[in-house]
Formats: sequence, structure tokens, C-alpha cells
Amino acid sequence: YFIKVGSFKGLGSPDYCYQLRLTPLENGDLPHPPAERPAPEHLGREPEWKERDFERVLGQTHLLRLGARTVEPPQAPPTCPGPESGGTPAASGSAAGHPPTPVSGSGRLPDPVEEGLSNNSFGEALAVSLPVLVEGAIEHPGDVDTFKFQVGTGDRLAFEIETPESGTPRFNPRLGVFDSDGREFLTNVYKRIGRNDQFYLKTVEPKTLYTFRLGGEHFLQIRDVTSRYGDPGFRYRLLIRPQVPHVGDIQVLEDRLNLKQGQARKLTVTTAQEEGFEHDIAVTLEGLPEGVQLLPGTQVEPDKGPPLDEGEKDRFVPKTEKAILMLLAEASAPATSMPRLVQVSARVVIDGKVGPRLAVKRIPVMVTASPQQVSSLETGGKR
Repeated sequence: YFIKVGSFKGLGSPDYCYQLRLTPLENGDLPHPPAERPAPEHLGREPEWKERDFERVLGQTHLLRLGARTVEPPQAPPTCPGPESGGTPAASGSAAGHPPTPVSGSGRLPDPVEEGLSNNSFGEALAVSLPVLVEGAIEHPGDVDTFKFQVGTGDRLAFEIETPESGTPRFNPRLGVFDSDGREFLTNVYKRIGRNDQFYLKTVEPKTLYTFRLGGEHFLQIRDVTSRYGDPGFRYRLLIRPQVPHVGDIQVLEDRLNLKQGQARKLTVTTAQEEGFEHDIAVTLEGLPEGVQLLPGTQVEPDKGPPLDEGEKDRFVPKTEKAILMLLAEASAPATSMPRLVQVSARVVIDGKVGPRLAVKRIPVMVTASPQQVSSLETGGKR
């Protein structure tokens, strides 16, 4: 096979630079992801993290992947007070000099549970133990899958849905959680004020958080958002698990930077704090061109205006923080002939403990010559 790259109408110039990338399909690109395999360790090759997306892969290692996006101080082993000590059990806390460890309780999930052929009602609900990964399908119009589970008072759970085959807008999975009396009190339908403040917008969300005020037996039903659609391709994976405070999506607003010599440009990095995460996140850049400095920056936030009805926002939208990074090209910085791929990475910092490096994005950065230098080069015939 051959690949031919050109420009529209045959135009060309030394400034018409491009990069062409050919890569094998990753797991997430396949309609039926094969058995999970460890993420590549090479920085920058890790697939982009997607926290709230129906197409992200939910598997048995999902809790381990969440644990890798946070750290907690190691817990000191409890000691029993003896009669000779007269003391009390040692309080758990951080131990100085110890490396950070993954968040507790984030082990491998049990094997997936297949939904039953006849579980459309509460009386036929399939009993599951938490945490659980369920695989099923809404195979025909009106199909409803029902599950039964136990929770304790104050349990903080996350409900996540993946659609590995047919997703939105064809298949819109709706889940509802019911108490033991059959009253629905939780769904993944997010209702809030829409555009121009003139109507309410409703969407089904791939992730829902909830803290249970009362423990006991509960039911969960999953179906299409209407009863008119169903298909064997309407497959889903449903994960019910304890909440794990961690770093979610990390977005970089800019997709490239062209710096003139002596000029500064900014990178805007937004970090999502999922499931109650309230710690620091360090953002770093690697591979900057020669003569380019990284400086912290600030900006004036626009007025948000009067508050709107955002519905049960905490269930569906994480808190976010924004960081401004200024890239300054010195006046003597040499111009680059091709873009330099700068790696944006992040690390969680909790009580001084630094977590593993998380690859975020690669940004092409170029340093361009000033107009005076370009003019002198053209005059000297060295363009």
C-alpha cells in the first residue's frame, strides 16, 4: 500500500509542515475489546483517560486503574495496648519516608455476572454482591433487566455503564434504583437548565454517584430510555462499586503552540476531581524546545452570571480546577524547523506524597523566527 500526502490545488511552501502517524488499533478502537492487557508503560502511549463516556472500557482491572490515579499515605499497623504499656492503639496515619501506595480496597473485580434471561420484575431480580460487574443486553423493545443488592447506611457507590457495541444515539441506557418498597429514588438521567435558559435539558449519563441514607435491600433496573427500542446489539456493562477519590479527566485546551522569539503563550489545563478527591495535582511539561521556559501564570475568570438550576449536579459532574502554564520563548531561542512534541503529564500529591506520572497529552510546539530574522535570511538567500 502507498499513502500520498499533498495540498489542495497543488500549493506548497516550506511552511507547509505536517506529521503523519500510523498506529495499530488499540483495545478501545475495536467494537469487541479483547481480553484486557496491562497499559503500556512507555510515557505518552497510554490511551487517553475517559472518565464519563459510554465507550470507555469497564473491566475487572477498573478499580486498579482508579487506584493508580491517586495515592494515600500508608496506614500504620494497629497495635494492641498491653497491660505493661498502658497505652491505646496507635492511630493510623502516614508513615514518614514510605512511598505512596494505591488507594485501599482497589483490588481486581470478580468475574462478570451475566444477566438472566427472565429478570424483568422485582420478583425475578438477579441477586448480586457488591462490587459487581454485570454484562447484559436490552435485546428487544420493552426488555428490562433487574438486579437486587444490599447496601449499608452511608455507603457511597458509583454506578457506571459502558456500551461496547451500539451506543448513543441508538442505545440510550437508563438505570433506576429502587428501595425495598419499589419506590424509584435514583436514575442516571441528568436534568438541568439548557441553552438560553429557556428549557430543561435531560441526558442519560454514563456515571452516577450516590450516598445511601438508608441501608438494606435495593433493586436496580436497566433498560433503554424508551420502551420502543431493543436489539441484541444493545449490549451493556454495568459496574457498581465503592467510590474511589481520584483524578479524572485532564483536559488541555490548546492542541498546538507556535511561539515567536520573545513571545509568551499559555496552556490551559483543566483537572477533574472525581468522587470527593480534594488534593493537589502537579502538572509538568517535558521536551520543551531549547530556549523555551515554563512559568506559572494566572488569568481573570469571567463573570459566571446569576446561578442557574443545575439539578443534582454532584451526581453527574465532577468538580474541576484550572491551571495556567505560560511558555516563554527567549529572544535568543533558536527557531525550530519541525514541531517538537511536548509531553504534558500530571502527578497526584497527597500530604507530600507524589503519585505515579500520568500521561495526559502531547502538544506540538514550534519556535518561529522574528520577522527581522526572516527578512535577513531571505536577503541572504538562505530561506
